Amino acid sequence: GYESSSQGILSSVIGVGSLIGLSLGEAPKLLEIFGPEKLQEIACMAYITRVVGYTFIPQNRMWMVLFLEPLHGVTYACAKTSQVEFAARLAPKGYESSSQGILSSVIGVGSLIGLSLGGWVEDTLGAKVMYRGFAMVALVGLIVLFIAGKLHGKSIESKHEEKKPLVLPTHTTKTNYDSAISTGEET
Repeated sequence: GYESSSQGILSSVIGVGSLIGLSLGEAPKLLEIFGPEKLQEIACMAYITRVVGYTFIPQNRMWMVLFLEPLHGVTYACAKTSQVEFAARLAPKGYESSSQGILSSVIGVGSLIGLSLGGWVEDTLGAKVMYRGFAMVALVGLIVLFIAGKLHGKSIESKHEEKKPLVLPTHTTKTNYDSAISTGEET
């Protein structure tokens, strides 16, 4: 069983990670401040730091992993927010919802492949190689994002004439929906 101090530390870390994850409610503000590119960069750096950090924790001090766990909340909140916005911006007008479905499918298939491959690598080569390998994959993704940003301009802008509202639920999307109903336009 756990000692009461271990349970307290674990509860605190889970609480902090959950609060960071709840920042998804602040996603529209984060998108306005940083943009989806910067949020994805933050997510990649938090993930890389966390998984590489795991590989430096001595076996007799596994409790130290709890200091890295709050980075999971940062990774999740920033990655999910930027992914949803990227999918919406890249989708043709009227297909924003379809792009979210495709995004979810790709994430699901990627998770399946990552879990299967990760389990095999951990069994064959050990946890350090697995975590450092995942960090390298994230680093390659970060480099590709950086190069794509340089080749295609600073930001991925909407292909549509008017600036699209954020896909995440905000007062702006509700207002646009209400005005479309009153004018008889399709949303």
